[in-house]
Amino acid sequence: MPCGTTMNSIVNSQVLRQVTLPSLNSISSQTSYTSITQQHNLKLQQDNAPTHFSKYMKNFYTANNIELYRFPVMSPDLNPLFHCWNPLKSNIFPEECTTYDLLKEEVKRAWEQISLDIINHLIDSMPKRLEEVIKQKGDATKY
Repeated sequence: MPCGTTMNSIVNSQVLRQVTLPSLNSISSQTSYTSITQQHNLKLQQDNAPTHFSKYMKNFYTANNIELYRFPVMSPDLNPLFHCWNPLKSNIFPEECTTYDLLKEEVKRAWEQISLDIINHLIDSMPKRLEEVIKQKGDATKY
């Protein structure tokens, strides 16, 4: 997706077609999204951004037999990767990204700067996050 592109339902579906499926193809000999997801018991995880659940996208998911794994609304507590965005963004220097390819390289470099300790801590915090979400009956938590 070129820099400056606004995410909308059409762009979202293009990303799924052009990025997600080819990525899945690299782990499977299957060629269709349906075959791959059934073979590996995969579901697509989406947050509840309006772009992900527009009428257009609901039709796209149905037409492409994409099974969704949905999170509750506003649930960063249940998504440890959500907490990687701040360290990732703080390690990206946009002024150095004058092309899409440079931006891609900058994001890869920034991702590699996030320590495994941080990622493991986030993963290890999941049981406590789940307990807190249950305790709060789905409402906001300290996470």
